[in-house]
Amino acid sequence: MPTTTELAQQRAEQAQQQVRQIVRNLRQTGMTADQIARVTGLSLEQVDTLRAINPKKPIGFNPCCSLV
Repeated sequence: MPTTTELAQQRAEQAQQQVRQIVRNLRQTGMTADQIARVTGLSLEQVDTLRAINPKKPIGFNPCCSLV
């Protein structure tokens, strides 16, 4: 059975994956990085980092860069 800490980490990872998917979806609609940043509350730097990642490549959890 997972510990409370492990469950919290899993939830954080799931939330980050959801944010990444939202950014991908917004990108596909043609929104600019500035628009995506305003809509999601992410910084422009975070949006640009996500935009630079190949959308077909799975994105792993990066504990040093919180996106939520």
